[in-house]
Amino acid sequence: MEMFFKHGSNVHRVDMERNGDEYRITINDELYVTKAVEVRPGLIHMDMGGGAQKFVVSLNKDERHVFLKGGSYKLLRVDDPGSRTVEDDVGDLNSPITGKIVSVKVAPGDVVEEKQTLMVLEAMKMEYQIKAPYAGTVVSLLYNEGDGVEMGSLLIELEKTGEGPEK
Repeated sequence: MEMFFKHGSNVHRVDMERNGDEYRITINDELYVTKAVEVRPGLIHMDMGGGAQKFVVSLNKDERHVFLKGGSYKLLRVDDPGSRTVEDDVGDLNSPITGKIVSVKVAPGDVVEEKQTLMVLEAMKMEYQIKAPYAGTVVSLLYNEGDGVEMGSLLIELEKTGEGPEK
C-alpha cells in the first residue's frame, strides 16, 4: 500500500506490506524489514534488526503523532504531491493526544533552542514532551500546568528566529 506523509516541509513516500507480524516498509526507496506487535491500542513494540523499540502512535483523522525516544513527530497523510517538498507547516506545537499539561518549562518571551522541551503532557499513564521544532522566542502559552487539552489543540505560539509568530 503506497501512502505519502508530510513531516515538516518534506513529503515521504511510504510503501508497506504486512505478512503476519512481519512488515516490509519502504520509505523513500529505503527498505526496512521489521516485526511489530501492538501491545495495546496505540502502543507498538517493533524489532528492527535486533534493535527493539517501543513507540506510541496517536491517530487523528489524517494526522499521525509518533512518540519515539523522547521525541514527538507529527505526520500528515497527503495525496501524492508530485514533489517531495511542500510549504512548511509547523504543526509540532499542537497537542498530539488528549491529555493534561503536567509541566510548563517556558514563559512568554523566553528564547528557546530547537528540540528544547517546552511542555510535558500526560496521557494514558505516559508523559509526552512537546519540543520546539526550531529555535525561536515563545510568543504565548495557550495552556497552563494542570489544564486538560484535546488532541490537535495549539499549545504554544513560537516565533521562529528572524521571522514572525508561527501558529
